[in-house]
Amino acid sequence: MTQIDELLQEIQEHKNTKQGIIMFLSGRQIGVSTSIADTITYGYGKLDSNGYWQFPVPEIVVDYVQEMRDEIKQLKIQLEEALDAQ
Repeated sequence: MTQIDELLQEIQEHKNTKQGIIMFLSGRQIGVSTSIADTITYGYGKLDSNGYWQFPVPEIVVDYVQEMRDEIKQLKIQLEEALDAQ
């Protein structure tokens, strides 16, 4: 594989990751698998034989969004409690 081919492949992988993140943030149900490296992978599309997704979503993105959703739920509960107390 030439250097140009490697660069083009890397660009495509970034595009696929961006697309995976967009799908995740739009609320689509995310796929979960275990990779050949015994790590959890998240994403959409085809899952290859090594456990990696066509449109991957980095674990750090999944974790951050879940934390934000948890914080929003907690704030909603606090707001409802404050309104009920009035």
